[in-house]
Amino acid sequence: MQIIRELDHNDRVSVEQIWRECFTTDTLYINNFVNSIFPFSKTFGLFDRGEKRALSIASLLPSYIILKGGEGCQRVKGGYLYGVGTLLAERGNRYSKAVIEEIFNYAFREQYRYIVAKPATEELYSLYEKLTFTTTLYSQRVIVEKRDIKESTQIGWEADSLTAERYFELREESSYGTHILWERELLEYALGEAKYRGGNYGVLKVEGKREIYYCYYREGNQIEVVDHNAVEECEIDRLLYNVLKECEKSKINNQSIEGIVLELPLSNTIAKYNSAQIVRNSLIKRVGESSGDMEIVDKMMISLPVE
Repeated sequence: MQIIRELDHNDRVSVEQIWRECFTTDTLYINNFVNSIFPFSKTFGLFDRGEKRALSIASLLPSYIILKGGEGCQRVKGGYLYGVGTLLAERGNRYSKAVIEEIFNYAFREQYRYIVAKPATEELYSLYEKLTFTTTLYSQRVIVEKRDIKESTQIGWEADSLTAERYFELREESSYGTHILWERELLEYALGEAKYRGGNYGVLKVEGKREIYYCYYREGNQIEVVDHNAVEECEIDRLLYNVLKECEKSKINNQSIEGIVLELPLSNTIAKYNSAQIVRNSLIKRVGESSGDMEIVDKMMISLPVE
């Protein structure tokens, strides 16, 4: 007989074992999760009764959206489903499904309004849809070849470093209407993950204009801009140019750069990027009673995903 319970620091060995079998053998990467974000998550595991080793686990990471209405701003609590894994020898027993259902129960008790998931592969989308993630979120995926990235004609732009705290503030100020947002602990973890993958984050400034934040990492011979708040054509052009030059100066990856990939909300209709491909961005599940004010979340997207 099995039981499902919330994990704590005493279950670190179980978490490490499942991560090693399911996700990566990189000890540094595993330790980063266990030390940096596991304490702030709600992680549940399935055990044989009387045993200390988890057979399957899943984590719910802190997330939120901001709704604006006649009474001002409302902060709505949600979660990001992450790290769903089962020991290889225990697969086929529907253990992951049982753990995820326990997470749903927890989210309902704690008055979460949604849970978002980003399946790692296209095949997993159908699996999560069967788990009642019934709404697909979409975004525009743009691939810009290196030869098409030109220096912006607008002068005065300066690139600067950015603290995680300031990044959080900028993100909340400018992306609340189009993006599902991460709480501070998760944001810091995601930024650190980007750096671990050979990337960086920063901000572009110009007098009289809003600050443009960005985060990217290398993926083979391409640069993946995984988060930004550029909206206007001049902002996107400058972002692409700056990220390209910054990455070319880096000695972390010696592969030649062929282009940059970035995602834009569906609401962005800049003609220059109208050849963008509409892609599935993530899946979302409403929690609790449905209400009209939550319909806006169906038009949002996630960026800076923890993967």
